[in-house]
Amino acid sequence: MLSIYANVATVSLFFAWFQFIGKSLSIRLCKKYIPSHYERLSDEDKKRLASRADTFVREPYCCINLAYFLSDMINDLRGKRNFSKIIFLIHHSMVLSAISIVIYYRVFLFHICMRGLNELSTPVLNLRWVLKKFGMKNERIYAMTEIAFVVTYFSGRIVTMPVFYYTILITKDTEGYKRLNTLCKVIFFGSAVVIDTLIIYWFLLICKIVFNNVKERTQQIKGKEE
Repeated sequence: MLSIYANVATVSLFFAWFQFIGKSLSIRLCKKYIPSHYERLSDEDKKRLASRADTFVREPYCCINLAYFLSDMINDLRGKRNFSKIIFLIHHSMVLSAISIVIYYRVFLFHICMRGLNELSTPVLNLRWVLKKFGMKNERIYAMTEIAFVVTYFSGRIVTMPVFYYTILITKDTEGYKRLNTLCKVIFFGSAVVIDTLIIYWFLLICKIVFNNVKERTQQIKGKEE
C-alpha cells in the first residue's frame, strides 16, 4: 500500500513540474539570458517553448515518464489540431496505456526504463526547433544539430527495438508476466507495435527531410562559389 502512495506522489510531483513549474522556469531563463530571441517568437511558439521539458530506477522512473507524457498530451490538446498532432496524441495514448499497466502490475519495469533511451534525441530535437525559430536554419550549427538528431534518434529508438522485443520474449514465463490478464497483454503489446510503427515512420520522414536540407545547402554553397 505504501508503494502505491509513493507512485501516486511521484506522478503528482512530476506532473506539477512539467505542467507548471518547468514552464515558468523555462520562460524566466529565456527572458533573462536570450531576451531578444525570445521576444521574436510568436505567442504560440512561446507556449511551445515553455512546455518543451525533457526527462532524462524502475518504478520512480516509470512514474516520471507517466507524468511527462500526461503533461505533454494535455499541452497538445490545448493547441491547434492537425494530422501530425493527431498521430502524436495516438502515440502518447499508447505510451500512457503501456506505462500504466507496467506500474499497476509491476511487470516489464526494466523494459520501460530501457525504452527511456528513446528520449536521447529529444534534447537535440528541441535545440533544432529553437535554432530554426531563431532564423539560424542556414547556419552550420543547425546542420550539425540535424545530423546529431538522426544519429541519436536511430541509436535510441531504432537500435533498441530488437533488444526490447527479445528481452520481452525471454521473460514471458516469469511470475510478473503471468499476472497480466489477456486484455492487458493485448494493450501492452499492441501499444508497443503501434508506437514502434510510428517511430519507424517518423525516422524515414526525418531522413527524407534532412537529406533534402543537405541537398538544398549544397546547392546554395555551389551557387555562391559560382
